[in-house]
Amino acid sequence: MSQSSSTFTRASAPYERVMVPAVFAPWAKDLLDTVALAAGTRMLDVACGTGIVARLAASQVGPTGRVVGLDTNEAMLAVARAQPQPTGAHVEWWQGDATKLPFPDAVFGAVLCQQGLQYMPDRSAALREMKRVLASGGRLGLSVFSQSIGYQIFERTAAQFVGEKAAAIMREGFALADLGELSALLRKAELSTVQIHTKTLLARFALARDFIDYQLGGRLANAVSPLSDETRTALVAALCKAFEPYVDSDGMVFPMQAHVVLAQR
Repeated sequence: MSQSSSTFTRASAPYERVMVPAVFAPWAKDLLDTVALAAGTRMLDVACGTGIVARLAASQVGPTGRVVGLDTNEAMLAVARAQPQPTGAHVEWWQGDATKLPFPDAVFGAVLCQQGLQYMPDRSAALREMKRVLASGGRLGLSVFSQSIGYQIFERTAAQFVGEKAAAIMREGFALADLGELSALLRKAELSTVQIHTKTLLARFALARDFIDYQLGGRLANAVSPLSDETRTALVAALCKAFEPYVDSDGMVFPMQAHVVLAQR
């Protein structure tokens, strides 16, 4: 299991509780607005995680549509299946590899991938598969994070305690920040009418500790586990201090930027 996979397995429940409302639900709504699903659409959500895009899409495509959420990580899918069933289309949860999608050619009118492509070891193969399962004229919508001051603060502060190499895992979600690299991948997939917009939305956490504890218990867990209780306490205190400029009476807020793609087969 890769480090990314083990991170998401360990943090699957906190991911839904902490990260989805603070980060991924707003971006899911933005991606769905970009793709503009019509009633009756057959939609695939690749790298669905705990399923926020698929759940929101279900009401848009309605009972005559089809919504499938696919992820390689069974722990994420278990959390997705445990969520209340949304109105509209019944959501199907599938475990599978984005580079070998278990579906026939041209079966979906829309394929979405929110914040998943950057984690895939073979991104070109994943894009080829997304194109393969799209019907003629079907829409592909995807988003990848490009930068965030919140993650930069976390990495810079954590590096003082766990070292720069270990703290660099905080950049993993920004692996496709380079617009040229992303554009080249899309050209290689031979998708048509590709549009890319770079957008900024705010991440909103009820408490700074929610974000801090999530990252220390998930992405940085391996680096933090050898620390003494005293050093870990000092790390948490340093992180809380570093995020103070972004905290007010409503919680912690910082901007996150992403490239949002709309393409057609």
